[in-house]
Amino acid sequence: MKSNILILLSFMLFFNNSIAQEKNILQQAAKNIDIEKLKFPDYPTYENRDFWDNLPQSWRNSVISSAEKSLDYNWPIATAWGYLEFKKSGDRGPSNGVYGGRKSHLELFVLAECMEGKGRFLPQIVNGVYAICEQTAWSISAHLSLQKKGNGLPDHEEDIIDLSTGELASNLAMTQYLLKSAFDKIHPLINERISYEIKKRVLDVYYARKDFWWQGYRNPRVNNWNSWINYNVMNCILTVEDRPEKRTEGIKKVLESFDFWLNFYKNDGACEEGATYWGHAGGIMCNMLDLMHKASDGKFNVFSHPKVRNIITFLMYNHIGENRFVNFADASPYLSPEVSVIYRMAKHMNDDDLKVFAKHFASKSSYKRSPYFLKKRNLCKAIPSLAEGIEWMEKPDKNLSWNCKYYPETQFLFVQDRDEKNGNLFFAAKGGYNAESHNHNDAGSFILYCGGKPFLADAGSGTYTKKTFSPRRYEIWTMQSDYHNVPMINGVPQKFGIKYKASEVKFQKSRNRALFSLEMAKAYPKEAKVASWKRNYDFRYGKSLSITDSFHLTTFEQPHIQHFLTPAKVERNREGQALLTIDGVKMLMSYSSALFSLETEDVEITDPVLKRRWPNGLKRIRLISKSRKLKGKQKITFTKLPAQKHS
Repeated sequence: MKSNILILLSFMLFFNNSIAQEKNILQQAAKNIDIEKLKFPDYPTYENRDFWDNLPQSWRNSVISSAEKSLDYNWPIATAWGYLEFKKSGDRGPSNGVYGGRKSHLELFVLAECMEGKGRFLPQIVNGVYAICEQTAWSISAHLSLQKKGNGLPDHEEDIIDLSTGELASNLAMTQYLLKSAFDKIHPLINERISYEIKKRVLDVYYARKDFWWQGYRNPRVNNWNSWINYNVMNCILTVEDRPEKRTEGIKKVLESFDFWLNFYKNDGACEEGATYWGHAGGIMCNMLDLMHKASDGKFNVFSHPKVRNIITFLMYNHIGENRFVNFADASPYLSPEVSVIYRMAKHMNDDDLKVFAKHFASKSSYKRSPYFLKKRNLCKAIPSLAEGIEWMEKPDKNLSWNCKYYPETQFLFVQDRDEKNGNLFFAAKGGYNAESHNHNDAGSFILYCGGKPFLADAGSGTYTKKTFSPRRYEIWTMQSDYHNVPMINGVPQKFGIKYKASEVKFQKSRNRALFSLEMAKAYPKEAKVASWKRNYDFRYGKSLSITDSFHLTTFEQPHIQHFLTPAKVERNREGQALLTIDGVKMLMSYSSALFSLETEDVEITDPVLKRRWPNGLKRIRLISKSRKLKGKQKITFTKLPAQKHS
């Protein structure tokens, strides 16, 4: 059989998939260990001066210098009016700012004190511990809907566990682990207070309740909240819990709840929430598995499981170049991955490609000076990374060579031609459904990069507000299909809902091409009056991407419009062509002028997050159909142009 014969991979059902899912991977692995003997890993504490004093000097200088500048931090309080602001206007800022400020400053002072060892940051650490312990609530205003009394103000009679609570608790737990002896020398009540608050606000609540949506007991369709919170709870149990029965039962419950998340995750390992949220989902799983492996002296081991391996490697295939990643859903187009934990996973799995991916980031001079985990400073991630040593920061001895990765259940396709001479052409497309976690109405959409530049883009998400996670979410333009690279049919965009989806999704590849096709009609409501809208993507390595849409309307209401979002400069080249340019890199868009008229419009961007991500703005290319036919076929091609030679 010739090597270029197409290998057909098809996937017809996206949700109730026919691929057998192995359930309860973590609980099965726990049968091989004695849970009562699990112990928190032997990470270096404050007293281990040999470790802390021999960390890279640039790391120590960076952290200590930052802490010095903040020595006068006054630990502001989260006011009642600040909490109420979210209910009134949807602004998370007043409570988030105080919460985030207290958390990040405590983490900063703890790392600085451990690295310097002179005691000058201890007063602020104690101040921070008590400031956090005295807070009425550890949850932020946007998450108070978990309370039985609802949003607005924290209920002093009910402790709840949200993302923020888990983060604060685990960081306090790690603070105590690192500085326990130092605290006892100052006053024994410091450690007593930390343990008391973690047990009261988190552990006892976790043991007693099964009704938080993220736990998975009421509905197993959970997202990154489950993995994120459960990891933080496990750290608290292993460091703080001294009641043997509760400790054992708590560990079992964490594994049970975490398995709801892992069971719901598709076997192909793709994160439907996007690459950014992989860090809070699959990335958190990596931290959890590493913690359990160390706590059991290596006996807890699921690194050979195919599903686990698929989840771990997902981020590698999202990487476009530099710090750019595929950004479907609410993900950002920029990402600084936690490469230390990725490298640890690569070692556990003996995966050379994943090691190269991690080293690609870690070997950069900017990362060496100040690694990502020291900037974010979550202690339960930073300490394991510091303890790993610097092997993962060595320059890789080879380049990655993959050029095509398809996820048949999640319906993601990532393809690149690795043409360094004329610019790497990177194409990502998705099928899916319009009720994914952090959903955008974008079934069938795609992005296209050339030379690391986003010629066809996904805007991502702006600042999170009250509207973002409410029934009004799809009033936000970034969530709407009209601002993704899909058509508006008969004046009607795609609609939110689990039944609005891509179907008949197929993938084919050969030595020179990758083909991705899907039926998009079901992603639109009945008002679109479309019987069929089949889209075929044809990616030709080193050359182009062609999009061919074959449609069948039941009624003609108004011209359909092909939308393409781009930060590029768009110039009409000649009839049926437009030249797209970004920083000297060029692509040619070709279309039939007999079928389409071309318009471009600037997208108004007022959100500060989107302004930072798209500093040169975004344009929307509108190809407006000239035909009133009920059936037809249309082709649009984006061709890579040779790199300009400079004299």
